[in-house]
Amino acid sequence: MDTQLLPPPDGNQNRTGQILGACLGFLVMSCIFVTLRLYTRLFLIKSARWDDWTIVLALLGSIVGVGLDFPEIHYGFGRHQYYLNDHQVQEFKKYIYGEWIQTFFTLMITKVSICLLLLRISPNKRIERPIQGLVAFLVLSNIVLSLVWILQCIPVDGAWDVKRQKTAKCFTQGQVQRVLISQAIISIISDFILAGFPIIIIRNARIHFRQKILLCSLMGVGLL
Repeated sequence: MDTQLLPPPDGNQNRTGQILGACLGFLVMSCIFVTLRLYTRLFLIKSARWDDWTIVLALLGSIVGVGLDFPEIHYGFGRHQYYLNDHQVQEFKKYIYGEWIQTFFTLMITKVSICLLLLRISPNKRIERPIQGLVAFLVLSNIVLSLVWILQCIPVDGAWDVKRQKTAKCFTQGQVQRVLISQAIISIISDFILAGFPIIIIRNARIHFRQKILLCSLMGVGLL
């Protein structure tokens, strides 16, 4: 245990129940929505496309992420580090290291799926290139960030192994945080862009003005 840590003012609280409840709750909702989507595409419309299969990959990534939460909780996720021993901290860091790789992939493939959906429904050829450019940027940026994350220590197990850290060449804590902040910035900006594309598509559609306002307002909820 890190001797520099001070005991938290709240004492030895355990938040594992809230963490697990939130993770499982969102996963169940995701499974329901994706299942309904696949049922519609495969059995009603009978025309599944790449945007459908990529969202399935994103769901599988989420399932892996929630699966990793269980060993993380076992090793102290939801408790203050002050109350964990060195073995618990090391094992938690190992699993969280893997979960961030999953997070990079899942966020990327989710947004790529949305882009593919927009390309499929868009009647406006002029916005195809920007969407294709966004797909390329998302894939490239997340691959680069994933590699940087994986190689934050040489050898890589220095990222979680305390003994290895003494001889491994690793990023500073600030550099590691900047990798995660960079991913967050890319994710937030791409979210706003993806929320705006449907509004552009609907604005140019040949439908009644009141319907445009209603649909644009509905699509604009994605900005939240």
